[in-house]
Amino acid sequence: HREGVGDDGDGYHSPWSEDFARAVALRGHTTSLSMRYLSGEAVGDLEPPQRFFSVEKVYRNDTLDPTHLLEFFQIEGWVMAEELSVRDLMGTFEEFYRQFGITDIRFKPHYNPYTEPSFELFGRHPETDELIEIGNSGMFRPEVLEPLGVDCDVMAWGLALERLLMLTYGFEDIRDVHGTLCDLELLRETEVLH
Repeated sequence: HREGVGDDGDGYHSPWSEDFARAVALRGHTTSLSMRYLSGEAVGDLEPPQRFFSVEKVYRNDTLDPTHLLEFFQIEGWVMAEELSVRDLMGTFEEFYRQFGITDIRFKPHYNPYTEPSFELFGRHPETDELIEIGNSGMFRPEVLEPLGVDCDVMAWGLALERLLMLTYGFEDIRDVHGTLCDLELLRETEVLH
């Protein structure tokens, strides 16, 4: 929000243009989808409890390496309910990844402009034993929710689908899973879970 909300809300005060906002751009995350739904613009006013999930392609200006792609699929989601807590957020991820056989999940405090508290999620790779970043999460800040007319807690996340596949199947290079360098025969022969 440009001007901020509430006594402590300073806002970003950055210039804004509707023409620029409507321009076609490669998106770096899918949080804009969450805001459209939470605002009621996409489906009308929402009353808790609600949940939203999507899998969308996103683009990043990263260096291509074994854990980073320039384009990938992000699993976006949020849950709106009364009295949600960080414990609910962490428990959701522990259960989600356990369904894929990933039981060593770590949470690292992190800064996001629209969530507080915020956490990066890491999972232990079954082959290399390294911790790999697998997502980002947090509780939407009140100053994000208030302009949308949301008066309850919302936990949100963005998870990297290809990194989930890396940990589930033991791939050591994310480029083996997605992109122009992936081995299509290997992907065709790999059994699909869930």
